[in-house]
Amino acid sequence: MGNGTFGCFGKLPIHSDFIRFRASGEEVRALDQWLQEGILAGKSRLGRGWEADYFQADPWNFVFQVEGTDSFLIGTLAPSRDQAGRSYPFFIFLRVDRKRFAAPIQFAPMTYASFLNEAAALARSGGSGMRLKEFLEHLERMNLPIPDDRAPAAEEENYRRFLQGEPSRAFWTALFGEFEHPKKYQVDQNLLAILGPMRQTSSSRLGFGLRFPLIASEKNRKEDIPLWIDLIARMLKRPPAALNLFWNRTPAKGTPWMMLFMGPPSAKSFLSLIAPSLDGGTAYELAPETAVELQTVKEKVDAGRRAVLENGEISLAAFLEKMGAV
Repeated sequence: MGNGTFGCFGKLPIHSDFIRFRASGEEVRALDQWLQEGILAGKSRLGRGWEADYFQADPWNFVFQVEGTDSFLIGTLAPSRDQAGRSYPFFIFLRVDRKRFAAPIQFAPMTYASFLNEAAALARSGGSGMRLKEFLEHLERMNLPIPDDRAPAAEEENYRRFLQGEPSRAFWTALFGEFEHPKKYQVDQNLLAILGPMRQTSSSRLGFGLRFPLIASEKNRKEDIPLWIDLIARMLKRPPAALNLFWNRTPAKGTPWMMLFMGPPSAKSFLSLIAPSLDGGTAYELAPETAVELQTVKEKVDAGRRAVLENGEISLAAFLEKMGAV
């Protein structure tokens, strides 16, 4: 039996109000509250420009959790509206039992990759051509790919083998198009500035999100999400707390990225999903698009860390170990 209860919640043009399908639970209520408050914050910031930006926004995958609950959500949310034109996203999710998920939560995107593909297709269709009753009956009949309890540990093992066999050069080249790219050093420099002071405390939380670059979907690579979280843990010397993730590998504009929170996400951060180019002050971009000379940014990096970053022949496993030690 698969670990995950399928549900959905939100608005679609086929109905005049919210659509709820197996949408009970604290996690759904918390995600709904985050979206409601985020919409209010977005309207306040964008004013008359809100609707245009909202309806042009990309769908986003997410891992969302509430501390102290027995489950977490993984799914896809997409901008939508009801029959009257009132805006609110529609999100499709699995509620995953934490106790049965036998790996750290960062392996959920790899474990549920097939489900996310199906959820994205469902979000795009939005029940087009159906009445509400037909749509709900369609949801009941859906046979979604939900992995069993062995899958998380298997994906973690696949990831560990990947780290051992993949040279650092291959990862950075897949991410940025070339090995010696300024953004590689910017990510490290910015992460160290944020996480370095946290090493001296017991805190594993941040009051803002971190924006990480991701590998494009056509390269069929999914190890970057757990790798970034692995790097955070090495640099902090402990696992990050209460991870919440939002990511998109196929944005209509710009490059793929992930917004990561160590703790509950701020409602204002929802604006980053609607209008990523706006600086809402709630997410720090680790690899900004601003042009910078390679040599200039390299000179700002600690010599020990720079030596590791310049070595493209070491495995990613060795890279992570060394970056956690310097």
